[in-house]
Amino acid sequence: ARELDEIGKTYEIEALIRRKSLTGEDTVRYRAEKSKPVVEAFFGWLKAGISARLLLPSSPFLGAASYALKREGELSVFLQDDAVAVDTNH
Repeated sequence: ARELDEIGKTYEIEALIRRKSLTGEDTVRYRAEKSKPVVEAFFGWLKAGISARLLLPSSPFLGAASYALKREGELSVFLQDDAVAVDTNH
């Protein structure tokens, strides 16, 4: 889905942050400007999909979407803290 491709942009943004050698508040500002809209759109897409009942109850994606939505704050913490990576797979 296009939305899943969009979330990949956060990794591109993180690569730009490293190339620009941004740190501290500069990283937080850059993430707020570039990553936050991507993250918000992604969670909005998840919410819309669930509320529109586009996913079957047996869908593995429904489980993954529900998991992500329950942890939206934790999954978005990197937007406010420059020391937190976009994921734990680094």
